[in-house]
Formats: sequence, C-alpha cells, structure tokens
Amino acid sequence: MARRRLQKKLSLWYHPAYEVPELARTGRTRGIIPYRGKSILSHLVHQKLIRSGDIHAPKEVSIRDLRLVHSADYVESTTQPETLAHIFGLEKEHIQVDPMLRAQRLAVGGTLAATGEVLKKKYPVAFNLGGGFHHAEPDRGSGFCVFNDVAVTIAKIRKNGFHQPIAIIDLDYHQGNGNNHAFIDDATVIPYSIEGSTWAPDPKEHRFHFKLPEHTNDETYLDLLTETLPKFLDKYQPGLIFYIAGNDVLTQDPLGEFDLSVEGVLERDQFVVKSAQDRGIPLVITLAGGYSRSACLCSLNLILFLIGYQKEIICDSEEELHHHFSKISKSLDPSELQVEDWDNLNISAEDISDSLHGNQSHHKILDYYSAHGVEVALERFGFLPRLRELGYDSLKVEVNPTDPSRQLVRVEGKPKEHTHENYSLLAEVVLRKELLPFPQKGPEEKPLELLTVEWLLLQDPQKKFTPQNPQFPGQKFPGLGVAEEAHELLIQMGKRIKGDGILFRPSYFHIAFGSDSLHHFLDPLVEGRYQAMKEVLQDFNLSTASQLVHDEKLVLENGEKVSWIAGNQICPMSERLQDYFSGREYAEAVLEEKHRLLQSGLCVEAMAL
Repeated sequence: MARRRLQKKLSLWYHPAYEVPELARTGRTRGIIPYRGKSILSHLVHQKLIRSGDIHAPKEVSIRDLRLVHSADYVESTTQPETLAHIFGLEKEHIQVDPMLRAQRLAVGGTLAATGEVLKKKYPVAFNLGGGFHHAEPDRGSGFCVFNDVAVTIAKIRKNGFHQPIAIIDLDYHQGNGNNHAFIDDATVIPYSIEGSTWAPDPKEHRFHFKLPEHTNDETYLDLLTETLPKFLDKYQPGLIFYIAGNDVLTQDPLGEFDLSVEGVLERDQFVVKSAQDRGIPLVITLAGGYSRSACLCSLNLILFLIGYQKEIICDSEEELHHHFSKISKSLDPSELQVEDWDNLNISAEDISDSLHGNQSHHKILDYYSAHGVEVALERFGFLPRLRELGYDSLKVEVNPTDPSRQLVRVEGKPKEHTHENYSLLAEVVLRKELLPFPQKGPEEKPLELLTVEWLLLQDPQKKFTPQNPQFPGQKFPGLGVAEEAHELLIQMGKRIKGDGILFRPSYFHIAFGSDSLHHFLDPLVEGRYQAMKEVLQDFNLSTASQLVHDEKLVLENGEKVSWIAGNQICPMSERLQDYFSGREYAEAVLEEKHRLLQSGLCVEAMAL
C-alpha cells in the first residue's frame, strides 16, 4: 500500500552525483555527512518501499536557464576554483570544479523537474533530495549554494506561462538571503520564514519573516508556526508552494543553534504539508541544510509520513540509546559497582601485601568493577533481562580480572525449556587498558589512554541462519541482536575509567561497518582504505560484502589484491581525540587515500561476481 501511495502521491527526485564528498573537508564545520540522499534512500530500499524505478533522475539544468536568474559574469566565474573555494569553505587545491558544478546543476534540474510534475498534476507533492540552495544570490554564492534552484525554477515556469502567486516557505535555520534578493521587485513571489541566523540585510521588509533566538525549543517554534503560517497562506492564496525543509534546526546541529527534537521537526513538516494539502496547493520540497545523521532521519520521517507508511517516527537509535544509558549510568552509585560479593570473597595473603604497598589489586575489572558490580551493571543496563526475553532462563556471569592484559567477562545461559542441558556461551568480552602514542606529535602530548576490547562475542545458539539472517565470516551462530546495547555499555565503562576512547581491532569488514558511525580508524590511511571498500561494496548485502573482503576479492586495476587491515578503530571520548578525528588534516588524508584507491580501479574481482 505504501509503495502504491508513493507511485501516486509522491514524486521523488535524486541523482548519485548530488553528493559532494569534499564537504567532509570543509573547515566551516565538523562531522558533515555528505551522502544524505543515499542515506535516506538506503532505508527506504531496505524496507522494500522503493525500487529503482520509483526514483526520478534529473538532467543538469542548462546554462540558459541558470542565466534567467544569475548574471553571465557570475555563471562564468563559477568555473574558477577560487569562487567555489569561497562557497564551500575549502582550500583552492581541494576544489574539483567539474563534479561540484555538476552536482549543483543536477540538483537545480531536480527542483525544476519536480515542479513540472506537480504543475502537470501528476503528483500533489514532489520531493527533491537535494537543492534548497537559498544562499545563492543572482551575482554571488555562499553557504554551499552555487546556483539558486528555487529561483531558477520560478523564473523558468514564469517564462512558460505560470502566473499564479508563489509562496516560498523557508524553515532552514539560516536566512534565505538568495531568494530575498532574487525576488526583491516581484510581489508575486512571497517568502515566509522562521530563522535563527541573518546572512545579509533584508532588502525589503517582510511581514512574515520571523527571527527566533538561540536555543528555541519545539514548543516556542511550533506555536509561532501554527499561529502564523495559516494566516500567510490565506492572505496570499498561492498557486504553488516551495518548502525549503532545512533540518539544521535540530538540537546540537553543527551549523544551527535551535534546540528542536526529531519529533518536533516531524510535527513541523506535517503541519506544512497538511496546510498545503488542506488548501489544495501543489507542493515542492527541497532538502536544504542539515548534514547530520539526525537530519537525514528527519527527511526520512517526512517521506514516510507523505506515503502514509509509519505512525511511529524513527529517531536516531544510537543517540537515543546513548541518552538512555547515560541516565542509567548516572543513577548507579560507584559503590554498587565496586563492592565485593562478600559471601564469595577470597582474599589471599598476596592481596593483603599488595594493598599495604599501594599496588593495584586484581580483584576488579579495569581496577574499577568488582565481579558483583559487573553483574549489577548488566542487570541495570538491561543486558541480562534482554537475554531472558530471548529465552534464556538460567544465566551465569563469570568474571576473571586476574590478568591485567586479558580481563574476561563471560555470560552463559540455558534455554528455558532445556534447563537440563549444559550452559551455552552467549556473550564474552576480553578487556584491558592500553596506552598508545597520540597520532599528532606535540611537545607535551600525552599518550592516549584507551579501553581496548580485544575480543567481543555475542551469539544465540538457539537461532539458525536464514536468508534474512545470513551467516557472516567468523560466525558459528547468529548474533543476539544486542550489539548496540553492548557497545553503549562499553562506552559507559570507558567514561567511568575516564579514558580517551574505546578501541576495537575489527577482524572483519562487517564488524567495522556495524559501528562506523561512532568509530574511526586511528590511521587515516586505514580509514581511507575502509571508506573506499565501502563505496565499492555498496550494492552488495553486508554478509556478501564482508565475505568478499575476507576472501580477498577486492583488487586494483593492475590485479593487486587489497586486503583487510584490522587497524585500531576508536570511538573517541576525550576532546583532544574528537578534535583529531574531526580535524582537516585527518579528513584530507582519509579522502586522499580513498580517492587513490578508487582512481587505481578498486573493484570486486570479476571471477567473484
């Protein structure tokens, strides 16, 4: 039903060349995710809501159409690296003119084509998973915006005979200075905006422009929107709406200062869509700002709402889980985690001697968690209750902290219906503290203090492998389905011991893939190698991709094999390590290695296909 609704109610526009991977280099902000459209569509494909034929690919807008808005001199100047360097916040030497201009021209073409679909009444709503380039003025670009897709589209449809009033509803965090300037003398194009940042003096007073202060929350924002947007639409009665659905209004967005939640953004989007639909006004939506994981989820939620697929919204599961586990961690008194189980405590003379001489006792995991404390944590964080839900009644937690280089926590269980059987291994982790040199040398740079996970096993011996749950390299049994919870539990342990981060050495591609949103390889060359592998393997399911890497089926054009490197993959926790991973030097080295391998013809060996 959702697919049928998609085919009849929503026109989706996207082209892989929309994405500009060089944005990861920009010095204007950190943590940008350039592959937004791909991230959104991958979820829809995974849910079997769309097929390749459901996505419309646009053509590049012509130079002639660009010049309906932009001056000839400016259009010519965009072929110069200096111009694009200013617009994207990059160094001149990192500019790739042709792919960057193609990305912008395709996105403008996407908005133009999407508008044509709704004006022909093929669809009531069209969504371009790009565009929203509202900072591009007729004679200059800025803020990642080279050409103004909405302005060019309006100029084109005006030329083709569309004369009704047009509304631009701009809910990006930043002011749409480009549209304000483009339509300063056109009373038939009426902007409405709620913004938090002014980029340029408004050339004309607008009654329906509202600026809100930093840290504006859901309630304040939505109260203003629901009070003023209906009045705006009823006053001007537009025949077409462009909705610039920027998601940089989210809390902790790297480029915005509002504090809206994922739920609040969905409520915002729903109100705009319903306001247009209730009045029978064709609606064109563009992606605009917002380059975080949560921003992508907001756009996904909007699409799911438009096709009537899901009542429950999707939040960022990792962020939600982290918030939930942090609350639990704060509720745990350190004494609960460090107290010994006195009934089973066995203190030797050597232990007494160690304590008298100030040496570390080896009765505690990471010199912090007692055996009793480990079990308390596994209960309170919901790990053991989750195993009981999976059908394991009798659970046994084994802790062995005696070897500082190999501290063991193991959980075994018996199925409820087979308590007479032997215990089965369900989870096992081997931990240790480790010091590594900081990758950037400085006069007083201290080594990295890391919680190293030498080994992590999560398995469900009761399950069988199926086509929907295939076997990955190295697996004896299917997983427990609690990898995110286990990872978050390790993060909370790392916080307790105040380390710089959590270190894994993933032995397989799929293990690195499962946590790469939070982890990075310490060596940028290893990270670049991994990113190149990801790009080459993106059309394979994860189990097949991991098997191809394990079997060394990735090769360069000259036949050289590209093997897996189990490097140091770290979840950064300290500010200095976070700064290292988000810094320009690291990002540039990653991209250079990735591009080197791709340009050397990295591909899956033909015989493996």
